[in-house]
Amino acid sequence: MTRFTPAGLSGVSAHGLRKAFAAQLAEQESSTSEIRALSGWGNLKQVVTCTKLARRQKLAENMVS
Repeated sequence: MTRFTPAGLSGVSAHGLRKAFAAQLAEQESSTSEIRALSGWGNLKQVVTCTKLARRQKLAENMVS
């Protein structure tokens, strides 16, 4: 049993939740430094890795609009 089981979240990891949170912030156009501060990562490389897809999707949406 993980910490997430009582909340009804099976198959979820802390890393997965943090990555999803970072992606959501990237979609809202938060800066890399803001995402790093809110998510607790020690370096910007991890933030860039976890937000790359969300940023690409947002860029594509902005190009079409």
